[in-house]
Amino acid sequence: MTINDQTRDATATILGYIYQFDATILTLCASSNSAIVDIEAIEDFDISTSDFTELFQCKYYEATRLTPATIRDAILPMLKGFLRLNTTERSRRWFHLYGFFKDSTPGDSTLTLNQLKGALTRRGTVIKGKETTYIKVDLQKELNATDEELSSFVSQLSIKVTVKADEHRRQTIEALRHICKVSHAEAELYVYPTARTLISTIACSPNLSDRRLTREKFVAQISPSRALFNQWSLREHGEKAYCIRIRKEYFTERNVDPTHRVFIIDGSLQGTDSDLLSLCHTLRKKWSSHAVRRKPDSERYIPTLFVRDMSEARIVTLKTSLHNDDVRFVDGYPFLGASFSPEHLCTPQTFTNQISLRIISSRDELSSVLKVLRGQCIIYDFYATAPTEPLHNGKWVSLPTTSLNSIDAII
Repeated sequence: MTINDQTRDATATILGYIYQFDATILTLCASSNSAIVDIEAIEDFDISTSDFTELFQCKYYEATRLTPATIRDAILPMLKGFLRLNTTERSRRWFHLYGFFKDSTPGDSTLTLNQLKGALTRRGTVIKGKETTYIKVDLQKELNATDEELSSFVSQLSIKVTVKADEHRRQTIEALRHICKVSHAEAELYVYPTARTLISTIACSPNLSDRRLTREKFVAQISPSRALFNQWSLREHGEKAYCIRIRKEYFTERNVDPTHRVFIIDGSLQGTDSDLLSLCHTLRKKWSSHAVRRKPDSERYIPTLFVRDMSEARIVTLKTSLHNDDVRFVDGYPFLGASFSPEHLCTPQTFTNQISLRIISSRDELSSVLKVLRGQCIIYDFYATAPTEPLHNGKWVSLPTTSLNSIDAII
């Protein structure tokens, strides 16, 4: 074998493993909640329910057609295992040849008894001295299998021909996107690599119990933490690309409904007082309806800002600057010396009062406000190193970032 031959052989082997892992992932995504999937058990992977077990043998052959010889090599281990079982155990087994083969059309098919018998017949070579002769080898006889047994096996055997590896991978990513309820970017860039790493790691475990998964357990282990995924995305793709993705995913065409939106800003983010003031004006421009004349009061919306871990002096400076800019805002304190009032902070906006911003100064204030708000609420948590511990009210979106200017670019 030449070096080129060895390289091609190694590449085909690796591609076969990846294809098998993708097939396992696809099957896990499509399995029932009660099914148990064993990886590298009887076959490449097995699915067991209370009624029966399905055994999957995976093959990926870009250069080999689906011939009787190919079928024989793939299903012979399954047939031998079938013949070792008693009648009751045989009835509880279903067998699947799952693969891609050169020039084959994707789809499901079965074999007839005669096709199976033909596949079990091969040509053998006999060498005597300098003379070589060929004989017919009947594996059915060697296995001591009756036609009735072969007929029973073939009735429980299916062949599934799939698309090529690239399209098969795309289908796997789409299945993960659907089952984990994530965006395509999250599925492709984070969930899929996580799932494949999980399956390949499990496959190497010597203990069957470690190689066993249910769909629920599988999804729990691969579903991304939003905060963790966004941290990874920011690190891997850079700030500019990250800001574009976050803007597209969370802040496109969302300022047309009266949803309550809370923006949490980490006080440790890079930026000056002027940057913070500019961000407040962007919030008012993009996420407040105060300047819209023809909108019913019941459909108006105001952004709520909570700048956490910031000194009281800096917050006072921010409020003073907003006041000097003729910005109408509420902070939950109706008069000097009053206690915080979530009802006051939630004063509705009208075209007359022009309230365009609500400002919160502490987590306790945020908690009390979220209990008062009625309707859908989304909390966007922009943080430098550690996200805010979520409260139970509303949808929580954790978004790592580097500076106040980055937030301005996103929203």
